Amino acid sequence: MKIILILLFSSLSLASSIQDKIDLNRSAGKYSLTADQNQLQSESDQLDSERKKVLEEQSKELNQILIEDKLETEVRTKAFVFGPLDTLLEKEPELFAGLEVDDLEVFGSKIFKSLSLQLSRIPLHQRHVPDAYKLGAGDRLRVHAWNESQDQTISVEVNQNGNIQFPLAGEVAVLGIQKQHLNEYLKKKLSKFYKNLNVTSELIGLRQFPIYVTGEVNLPGAYVGTALSTPIKLLMASGGVSERGSLRKVQIIRNGVILRTVDLYEFLMKGKVSSGLLFKAEDVIHVPMSGPRIAVVGKVHRPAIYEILGVEDFRAALKLAGGFQADAVQAAVQHLSFDRMGNPRLTDLDFKYSKSEPINDGELLIVRGSKALLENKVLVSGHVYHPGYYQWMPKLSVKKVLRKARGLKPGAFTVRAEILRPLKKPLVQGVNSSVKTLISTSVISINVDNELNGSSKTLLERGDQLIIFSIDESQVRPQVEIIGEVEQSGEFELRASERVRDVLFKAKLIRSSHILRGEVHRPTTTGVVVINFHVGQAMSEDETQNIELRNGDVVSIFENPEIKNMGRIALRGEVRFPGVYPFKRGERLSAVVKRAGGFTVQAYLKASKFFRLSVRERQLQTREKYVEREKKELEMARIEASQDAEADQAQEKLQNLETVSQALDELGSAEIRGRITLDMSEVNGLDDLLGHPGDLRLENGDVFDVPAKPMEVSVAGQVYSPITALYRKGLSFMDYVDLAGGLTEQAMKNKIYVIKADGTAVPVMNKRRNRGLTKYISSVKNNSRLYEYGGLQVGDSIIVPTRVGVREDRFQKSLDRVYKMAISVGALGGLFK
Repeated sequence: MKIILILLFSSLSLASSIQDKIDLNRSAGKYSLTADQNQLQSESDQLDSERKKVLEEQSKELNQILIEDKLETEVRTKAFVFGPLDTLLEKEPELFAGLEVDDLEVFGSKIFKSLSLQLSRIPLHQRHVPDAYKLGAGDRLRVHAWNESQDQTISVEVNQNGNIQFPLAGEVAVLGIQKQHLNEYLKKKLSKFYKNLNVTSELIGLRQFPIYVTGEVNLPGAYVGTALSTPIKLLMASGGVSERGSLRKVQIIRNGVILRTVDLYEFLMKGKVSSGLLFKAEDVIHVPMSGPRIAVVGKVHRPAIYEILGVEDFRAALKLAGGFQADAVQAAVQHLSFDRMGNPRLTDLDFKYSKSEPINDGELLIVRGSKALLENKVLVSGHVYHPGYYQWMPKLSVKKVLRKARGLKPGAFTVRAEILRPLKKPLVQGVNSSVKTLISTSVISINVDNELNGSSKTLLERGDQLIIFSIDESQVRPQVEIIGEVEQSGEFELRASERVRDVLFKAKLIRSSHILRGEVHRPTTTGVVVINFHVGQAMSEDETQNIELRNGDVVSIFENPEIKNMGRIALRGEVRFPGVYPFKRGERLSAVVKRAGGFTVQAYLKASKFFRLSVRERQLQTREKYVEREKKELEMARIEASQDAEADQAQEKLQNLETVSQALDELGSAEIRGRITLDMSEVNGLDDLLGHPGDLRLENGDVFDVPAKPMEVSVAGQVYSPITALYRKGLSFMDYVDLAGGLTEQAMKNKIYVIKADGTAVPVMNKRRNRGLTKYISSVKNNSRLYEYGGLQVGDSIIVPTRVGVREDRFQKSLDRVYKMAISVGALGGLFK
């Protein structure tokens, strides 16, 4: 409020200082009409500009204060809006079921919730000033004076003495002159100085002065107004009436006397603005506390909380709420009142017939909507163009109501329709004397064709429902089934005159479809009839083969045996023309290699690899079952190890279990390709392959990969530095192990394997000689299986498995089983990446 007062008086003082400056300049001497007008106009424009700036700054400050104060006011006054409603909502919530009462507001409060202070300001230029308006200090005029030789317009302001300054004429007293007499008055005064003078004038700005707004408003204080200010504008400038304030008894006070009481409901409901009273400086607009309030909720046009003037009849209260909505129950208005002890009481009133019932402060009126169902109706549903409700009238027939529904849609089932008719008295049926069922609806079946052609006429009753079915709803949809070698096998809807070609077009023949012969299986009363047809000729629309289908037919398309007996093999590596080659069933590897141009001179057949899909599937299944079984055993072993009384032994067992578990995980993730080991040691070319055991009979999806001769030997596993070294003739097995840094302490020496280039896994040592490094070395040189396989050769890989604790042989056996399983599925190398 301090800010408002400071802005108010600063703007007034600024205007006063500018006016003093103008008066001082004018008193310095008399000027010619032309020269003096320019000076006065410049100073007047400066006054307008300064005033506008002050008012804009004041408006911004007021807007900010209003926003902050408005939020506080909403929180502060919420509990004071209408307490009885909150009480009843808490105690009797069912009473307000289905009614919107959460957003109920005080009538008229919305007009003050979204204010624009700029719009509420008094404009600087007033053009609609009453003729009886009397001039005073601060009013601004535009005076137009002209004669035969001069034509001038000047803007002047009435000074504190009630005078205006006019060129040559000096000061002219205008205080108290009415607007309607001003022109004649000025002409009379100025004619002394100008001959044949004509004068017109207009008020372009009214004098401004403080008007106080007090009481229950959001921003009480002093506001700049004019004589023509209205209470509505000033209330809006003050942030509006608070929710505790009265909208019906706004007081205009002058010198402590109430001049007028304004009812804002006249403005809110009828748009009438209070007029006839001209404000003066120091006038007060006072908003007292609200008078008695009532609430009207439910089916009225304007549900809200209303302020009443004394005791009013309940009909007058409903009139305030805008009257009833169309579906309101006017004969059952509920009146909620309270006795002297504050106890609620409910009274049912009939708006038309009830006696005058007064309504007092804090009471409520509830108007409920009708829940009665529409009675003069029939419902048409189903296969018509416009299903829905239609007016029932006496002698309404099925034919007439179908005409209203725009007729039947194509595909309507006209043999039978149903009329569902509510029973006036429910039918009682019972399973026995103690269990009974009430049936409330009867069904009447009609023939729609007979109704439409007039051979029968069924009249509808009030509330009937006519149901028109479609053919698809009334019977099983006719269909045929396509089975066999098609892209989309299954059941298809059968349409009129459809033939084999039509349904095969939807099912789509594929490459393996046999086009020479198909069958139609047709059910009859005595069994199934099989009809043979030529698929290719049927697709060419040969009428003798393109059989017309019937409901229930099954069309069978067979597999082309020539396509079925075809397969494909991929030849890779060192063949003359690598690629994918088709083959016939029973064809062998050598025949396809011959078509591929045979082997190149770089082919190293000893290391050739042959992969087969069926072998891969079996190996994957074997590995999956083995890994699942071994994991269960490992879990049991972990439980046993954790229960070991000796801490050191338990820790050692757990470490050994972790080693086995890691090997099992690696086996589970190792790549399996379904490799078949081929002994090609005696095969040097295509001629040697003919009749050799490696000349396999082919299966679809086979892959034959012939590498060039390798140049290296690999060492992996428990060595200090796993390597791939160039093969050097003369180096022994131990030479390559030494190149890899030698065996680690975890190396299992008696289970070292060499994976030969052809995929064979060969153990290095014999079982009889498995103790001591000396015997180990001698067994490699003399009588090991590796020696029997020709010793270490180019392309071989040395695999050194991991050893576990010697005190628990069971873990070593588990690890040994993992390695053997890896060998059987061709994944041993995958454990030592």
